Amino acid sequence: MPVPLDWATTQNNLGNALSKLGERESGRVRLEEAVAAYRDALQEWTRERVPLQWAYSEHGLADALAAIAVRSNDPARLEEAIRCMNGAAEIYREGHVSQWLPVAESRSATMKAELAKMKKRVPPGQTTERQ
Repeated sequence: MPVPLDWATTQNNLGNALSKLGERESGRVRLEEAVAAYRDALQEWTRERVPLQWAYSEHGLADALAAIAVRSNDPARLEEAIRCMNGAAEIYREGHVSQWLPVAESRSATMKAELAKMKKRVPPGQTTERQ
């Protein structure tokens, strides 16, 4: 594997670790760091170049964004998470990745339900910040 792809693998793994730590904490700092690591990985792991790895990073990014969105009551972040998860699901479907497709579809549905609830609670353009 070329060096940039190895670097992207490391960034994706860092995103996974930070995301797990962030799930255990009440704030958003580690989750924001996870988002940054996933975005770094996605600079090299493009959809065109390595679609399955791209999907894995999109999936992780979606989960981190969703956690941030719920903690901060931010519909825009949740909408971005849904787009990321749907993109991952599309690649899983195209690549016949049967183990991850149902997970992605279920997470997307859960995020959409949460978004509907969130939009009922928060006036457009407003978020509730919680560090």
